[in-house]
Amino acid sequence: MILNSPRGISNAEDTDANTYIENCTIVHSHVGSGDGIHATGASYTYITNCTIADCTDDIDNSGANVTIDYCASDDGDGTNSQTLSGTRSNDFTDWAGGDYSAPSGSVQVDNGDATPPAALHSDDIIGTSRSGSWDIGAWERVAAGANAPTSVIYGPLVGPMGGPV
Repeated sequence: MILNSPRGISNAEDTDANTYIENCTIVHSHVGSGDGIHATGASYTYITNCTIADCTDDIDNSGANVTIDYCASDDGDGTNSQTLSGTRSNDFTDWAGGDYSAPSGSVQVDNGDATPPAALHSDDIIGTSRSGSWDIGAWERVAAGANAPTSVIYGPLVGPMGGPV
């Protein structure tokens, strides 16, 4: 979960490395470039099962090697995408209160890819097991109700030697 960051996630390196961005929720990125995800380098970037909302540009994918799949955004970026309704009470459990999990009936519920490229995780951000049809975003909805967010990263984030994360 990344909130209020000038640039949520940036992958602008010119390397041959693969970067996998999976099951993230990024909201309110509209300072500076305002990209939810900035992927413009020559490296390979795979964005899967991410929810990006209320950013100047949800995904800046002007790089030649960017694959966006099963994401939910205001712009409907990528293949197998879901476009958020724009009515935040339909898209998020409590937008004004900071609960960015998906409510029942949201396009994020059961519309994710259950076999993301890296397949390194099977739990959501708070440890809820993902099985069957995965949800898009950081939280997996459970039958009893949405999971309240417990981990938020506030930007800006700085990587090695002062570069982007």
